Amino acid sequence: MVCRVKKLSRFLFYFGIFLMVTGDLPRYPFGVKEKHFIFLLFSWPRLYLFVLGLSILLWIFCGGIGKSRPRFLSSWQKPLCFLFAAFVCSVLGSTAPGQSGQALFIYGSFFFFMALLTQYIESEVDIKILWAVIGSALIYLSARTISWRVSEGLFKGTYHVGNNSWLGKLQISWVFNFFAPFIFFRVLESDTLKFRWFYGLAWLLSALAVWLLFARTGILTFIVTALGAAFLMRRGWRRWLPLAVILGALLLPAVRYSGDMSGYVFWSTVRLDEEAGVLRRFAIWKESWTMFKDHPLLGIGLGAYDDVAYSIYHTLQDRSGSTINWYYRNGWHAHNYFVHNLVEIGLLGMAAWSYFWFLFFSRLLQSWKRARGELEKQHIFSVFLCVTAFFILAQTENLMSLRVHESFRMNAVFWLLLILGVSRASSFDLVDADKV
Repeated sequence: MVCRVKKLSRFLFYFGIFLMVTGDLPRYPFGVKEKHFIFLLFSWPRLYLFVLGLSILLWIFCGGIGKSRPRFLSSWQKPLCFLFAAFVCSVLGSTAPGQSGQALFIYGSFFFFMALLTQYIESEVDIKILWAVIGSALIYLSARTISWRVSEGLFKGTYHVGNNSWLGKLQISWVFNFFAPFIFFRVLESDTLKFRWFYGLAWLLSALAVWLLFARTGILTFIVTALGAAFLMRRGWRRWLPLAVILGALLLPAVRYSGDMSGYVFWSTVRLDEEAGVLRRFAIWKESWTMFKDHPLLGIGLGAYDDVAYSIYHTLQDRSGSTINWYYRNGWHAHNYFVHNLVEIGLLGMAAWSYFWFLFFSRLLQSWKRARGELEKQHIFSVFLCVTAFFILAQTENLMSLRVHESFRMNAVFWLLLILGVSRASSFDLVDADKV
């Protein structure tokens, strides 16, 4: 009985991860126009949380919790406690205490959820199966994105993509960029040819999807991480050269049939100071700097940006045609992750964040120095490239801020990768490299 419950728990976990990465299943698949309960159920944006939560509950029922202390939590308990303490201080000094109290509860729930998920991954999950599930999810998401863009027409830009939860082009490009370094190295380290082609397909389709979304920062980030991975593997260039050749063969017709959009992506990147979106961000950052100067130590309050920016500072930047103040208490953010945090939690909170990232990179460097072979270095470098991708993408957006569309899911995806990366990197001296 216990064995069957554990198997069910693992199945639900893998299915929950698949849903989390893909942004759920389509609401109207196969040309269906009418509403059907089964399709509505599998396209429910919170289904992944329900499935993962049920998986963890079954695991706890089987006595899974408490058998061992998660390596990730034991290593990062102190910096995470400092960070949460900074959050509490920001709430106590908040200019919008109701919003900040709600934010503290949500972040606390997120920490608790990820703590359970961490222990589950380290004690129950087969990493090879998990990466196969993630690879399948990326193939599914990229195929849907490419199909939608082709049917819409490549000659025009896009902002919203016809997906259920990863609604915007920015969110989808963030997801692909987070996973890309890990998938690239999975191609190189896979034991069998079929898995090399499987992960190769996932990486190639992800790259093509990012290009067809015409998200400038997403494209730049993908190029940077790909070049970084290729540089690390420069001596084994024969192993990744087929990927580069196939990608070039895919991108050439995409550039040709996209009309002026590919040219727009290039020239608007070169002339950023003339691009309307960048100029708007400069104005938002200027407003944010004023907010920070008024509350430098503790910030305006955790999770209070989309309230205070309107109620006190009367932002003029949330305008689109006749629509005004659409994002009031609905996810308005500073369009820069670090500026946003500086404004909300002040210098004290940023000191806690800086301590976390300093410790993160220090321990990653230690893992690199004690790595015993190429395979271990590849994995450690993939973690580094994933975080690098985040740092680049976060310069112009903040898709992890409270009340931003599917920000809980985006945080869960990113921290899932950090947990997988750090747990495995810290285990190289303890267990075989194929296990966490």
